[in-house]
Amino acid sequence: MIRILTLSFLLALVFDASAQVKITGKVYDISDKELLPGVTVKELNTNNGTNTNLEGEFTLQVQDLPTTLEFSFIGMVPKKITIENSDELTVEMVADCYKDSFDHQLIGFDLNSGIINNPYGGQLLLTFPAFLRSTTFKTGIGYQTNFDDNENLTAHFTIDHIVFKCDYELDVKFNY
Repeated sequence: MIRILTLSFLLALVFDASAQVKITGKVYDISDKELLPGVTVKELNTNNGTNTNLEGEFTLQVQDLPTTLEFSFIGMVPKKITIENSDELTVEMVADCYKDSFDHQLIGFDLNSGIINNPYGGQLLLTFPAFLRSTTFKTGIGYQTNFDDNENLTAHFTIDHIVFKCDYELDVKFNY
């Protein structure tokens, strides 16, 4: 009886090992075609995964095909690929864009003084919080005088970050 159970167990291990499929591949940065070491390669909905080596290469054993692999790396957009066959895989990853605006919710007040004709003046600046993701409303008014004939009044209104992309942003400015 023990021999039959042992033989059954060994056969189950052999058939289980033979059912696995080996997937190999390389992971590149699409912008400069450099191999990426340390990319996490995970079989979706399992605990099965690995990392790319220093040459950006990986090997992963999966139970069966088709399967979906998820590739993730700091600073890159995560990528999911469905694998249909066990050919060597080439994965190109795209850099993710994180932009942050540090110009929200500011109140500023400046006093100005100059050398020529002794001008004096001030400026009040207000920046309102972001309403639509990162769109910011800024406004300000400034006044400059030398207490005689020269006076200068300026005002501005700005809508910053209307369009907010990695390599492009659109601002609208009005000055008086």
